[in-house]
Amino acid sequence: MTLLSLLDVSKRFGGLAAVSGVSFSVREGEVLGLIGPNGAGKTTLFNLITSAFPPSGGSIRFRGEPLEDLKPHAIARRGISRTFQNIRLFAQMTARENIMVGRHARSRAGIWRSVLRTRGQRAEEARIREKTEELLDLMGLAGCGELPAGKLPYGHQRRLEIARALAAEPGLLLLDEPAAGMNDKETREIRQLIRTIRGLGVTVLLIEHDMSLVMKVCDRLVVFNFGRKIAEGTPEAVRGNPEVVEAYLGREEDDEDA
Repeated sequence: MTLLSLLDVSKRFGGLAAVSGVSFSVREGEVLGLIGPNGAGKTTLFNLITSAFPPSGGSIRFRGEPLEDLKPHAIARRGISRTFQNIRLFAQMTARENIMVGRHARSRAGIWRSVLRTRGQRAEEARIREKTEELLDLMGLAGCGELPAGKLPYGHQRRLEIARALAAEPGLLLLDEPAAGMNDKETREIRQLIRTIRGLGVTVLLIEHDMSLVMKVCDRLVVFNFGRKIAEGTPEAVRGNPEVVEAYLGREEDDEDA
């Protein structure tokens, strides 16, 4: 079933066309990779999906409903969460508090119930804490809950940002270069983590430059160049596409075994 669909989506900044007439869909339960050179428009597309800014044209639908007129917090409530190319954690808050912030996107208690500490609010807060501990454990951060996010190692910060995005219980998770800056061991761990997330029933839309990770974890790929889609298909089909090779992939070394 189609979870997210984009039809002829464009974004212009003055005279610059950052995204031009892009159409593709994301199927429920898959890992779909977006690849292309730096500046190809991939992160701009994430910003359009999450309403960081509006499209200049075209339509974006999630579970059949249009997203163009919604605010970012409403997008999150609909079931779309994201991470960022440059980590955006609350550095002075603890790891546990960062995840709880993500979970509050789903909370319903409101200001007055929180002030009055109603029974419903206390129950909801208990559920938030329970979910937070589950995510700390899932990400291998169980011993880091009380540490300031800004003091965590880089790889742990990446995992924490993913945990915060998952706290909102998304149906679709947008990962923007989760393996950026990782060593080989950390990249393998991220690859397995993406598989685990998919196993939890979360669909993943992935931007990534590490082609070994992309080829091993993605079901399908969409390739961008100069703001346009130039190819779409399985990793094997895309790898052999001459236009993709010329624009981006070049000559790849044989990947190591998964």
